[in-house]
Amino acid sequence: MKKLILTSISFFIATTLTNAQDKQTKEPYFEAEKIELDNKANKVTYLGNVFCMVDALTIKKADKIEFDNQTKKLIAYNVTEFTLDGTLSVTDKPQSPTCIEYTVGQTTAFIK
Repeated sequence: MKKLILTSISFFIATTLTNAQDKQTKEPYFEAEKIELDNKANKVTYLGNVFCMVDALTIKKADKIEFDNQTKKLIAYNVTEFTLDGTLSVTDKPQSPTCIEYTVGQTTAFIK
């Protein structure tokens, strides 16, 4: 049953982000309690009550987000609140931590 729900959510997410394809891609916006820079790897790690807005994805609360400035890929860990294109909204704490992987400008977000 859990796999069916996750599969349905994944399909909905892919559909939602495909519909949002016409929106202009912007640089991600982040807020966090702490920021760690890795200039050699060109990556930034945001820690503590992290907020992120990019394209159709808004992560309202995550413990940690890693963002690669070169590939424009972000990985958000322990996400407890997020919204996709203002349509899909998840605000309950899951039984197991949620991880979201997304690349700026793409049409698919992966929830693990």
